[in-house]
Amino acid sequence: VFEGAINGPAHYLYLVALSFQSFGASAGSIRLVNALFGVLTALAGYFVGRELFDRRIGLVLAFLLAVSSWSITLSRLGMHSTSTTPFFTLATLASLLIGMRSGKLIHYALAGLWLGLGLCFYTSFRLFVPVIGLFLLYSAFYQWRRRGGAPLSQRRFWLGVLALTAVTALVIAPLVWFAYKQPDLFWSRVQDTFIFTGKSEAERLPVLWANITKHLMMFNWRGDPNGRHNLPGAPMLDDLSGLLMVLGLAYSLWRWRDPRYALLPVWLGITLLGGILSLDFEAPQSLRANGSLGAAYVLAVVPLAVLLRAWETSDGRWLRRWVWWPVALLLGVATFANVDRYFNQQANDFSTWA
Repeated sequence: VFEGAINGPAHYLYLVALSFQSFGASAGSIRLVNALFGVLTALAGYFVGRELFDRRIGLVLAFLLAVSSWSITLSRLGMHSTSTTPFFTLATLASLLIGMRSGKLIHYALAGLWLGLGLCFYTSFRLFVPVIGLFLLYSAFYQWRRRGGAPLSQRRFWLGVLALTAVTALVIAPLVWFAYKQPDLFWSRVQDTFIFTGKSEAERLPVLWANITKHLMMFNWRGDPNGRHNLPGAPMLDDLSGLLMVLGLAYSLWRWRDPRYALLPVWLGITLLGGILSLDFEAPQSLRANGSLGAAYVLAVVPLAVLLRAWETSDGRWLRRWVWWPVALLLGVATFANVDRYFNQQANDFSTWA
């Protein structure tokens, strides 16, 4: 159930073993597992974008996730800690949003399945659990206020939450039992990489503040310095996506009363704690903060969704076919920037190899 050699659950290793059986034991077979997770991340992103906005924005979100240099890098590393968390965060949210829209318990159960499986892979996914919990509570409160305090109207919703919780508990039960029986091994990696390990009381607050600043700036200013995770020091997002993310974050904070917009900054902030609360000399740490990857790109499509909606509800409805040409041009620029960074700049950068 848990493998100390990789400091994590063994589920990823079973997928690698299956890849070995199917394609032979090789580095390519190991990388194939994460490559598939990377492809599925883009697919899950489509459904999240569709549920939050519409099908067209879902396609834009999937496209940005597919060409992101952050995603491209993580999808090509043969490690259990790379592409799994972005996929499971988006898959969980997509199923949950579909369940909340349709009222069908099967979708809540699927959200529980993805949530449970995510907990059986990389540690950073654990931070997504409170994100889902807060979103559900705020959504229930929002509906209660909107409908004048009629709790019976939310019966289907709470049955769905119960299904989600039950399936999650069933999936993670073996892992929870292991954590209970061998807590030292289960929590060892978290304790070893905790930001305050070996720090005095006087050092803790300055180190924490520095880590917070570095991780908030990693999207647009200075990113992960580790050549295994990024072109050392380059922002985690390309210029276009980075600008759109900032605009989307500002708009979401302005619309905080709507649970779907309130979700996005909460998702970004809580999942960044994976990097913020880890070793300060590695900061910013994009691998341990990879739960924020999906949030960053969902925020990046918020301005596009708002502008397109405004265009179509105004005189722009007569020119709706033409509005997609500048969007396609911008996506093409983002694609070139990201692909060039990974396959050209990063591949030929001495500090990356060092």
